[in-house]
Amino acid sequence: MRPIDITFGIITENPSSENCRLVIESIRRQKIEKYEIVIVGGSKRSSAGDVEVIPFNESEKRAWITRKKNLITQNAKLDQVVYLHDYICLEDGWYGGMVNYETQWNVMITRMRLPDGRRYRDYSIFPGYHTFLRENTHLQPLKKPDLFLQIPGMDPNEALIPYGISSEAAEILHPWVYASGAYWVARKKVMLEFPLDERLAWGEGEDIEWSERIKKKYKISFNEKSAALLSKTKDPIFREISSRSLQAIVDKGRARTLRQI
Repeated sequence: MRPIDITFGIITENPSSENCRLVIESIRRQKIEKYEIVIVGGSKRSSAGDVEVIPFNESEKRAWITRKKNLITQNAKLDQVVYLHDYICLEDGWYGGMVNYETQWNVMITRMRLPDGRRYRDYSIFPGYHTFLRENTHLQPLKKPDLFLQIPGMDPNEALIPYGISSEAAEILHPWVYASGAYWVARKKVMLEFPLDERLAWGEGEDIEWSERIKKKYKISFNEKSAALLSKTKDPIFREISSRSLQAIVDKGRARTLRQI
C-alpha cells in the first residue's frame, strides 16, 4: 500500500465555523502521512499546523466558487487535490480506499451519502440535462445527442448510476457522467490545464461545464472504495437509474456503437 500525498481544499465563508471543524477532523482521522489543508474564505490569511487559510472577498462576486476552487489549485503544494464544500466530510476509511484504488486515474469521484444513509450526487449523470441547457443559454454549446430522453418511461430524475455495473455499461454511460462540484478529486496538473470557468458562479452549471471540458481528454473515474458524508441534509433530487432504464440505455448505446463501426 503506497502512501498518497494529498492537498485538501475547502471552500467556505467562515473558516472557523463548526462545519469546517468537522471537515478538518474527518481529514485528520485518516492518519495520512503527508497532507495539507487549504481553506479559501474569510477575511484573514493565516497558517497554523496543517491548515492554511487563504482570504477571499465575498463581495466581489456572488457565490464565486469557481474562483475559490481555482485558488485552491494555485495554492496546492501536493500532486493530488481534493475539492470540498464545507459540508462534505470524509468517512472513516476514505484514505484506505484511495491507496487501494488500483486503476490509473486523473479525475475521480467517490461514493457520497447523506446523514440518513441515502446516496447523494456521486456516480451520476445530470438529470434533465437538455432542459437545464435550454434554461441556461451560456451552456448551450455543450448540447449533444442524448440517449436518456429516448428511453420511454424513464423518470427525468433517474440519474444515479447503480454501483457495480459492467465495464461495458460504464463505458457507454461515461459521456454523460458529471462530477458534482460539491466534492471531487483530481491531479493538480489536470486542474491547472482545466481550471473552473470563473465567469460562472454557484448554481450556473459550473460543474457541468467543467465536466464536459475535462471529458474531452480525461476519464472521470469512480472509486467505490472511498466515501464522503454530508454534514447536513440536502434534497437529493437524483434517483437511481432503474435496471429497466439502464438496460435500455446500454442497448441503445451498443446499437449506436455498431452503427459507427
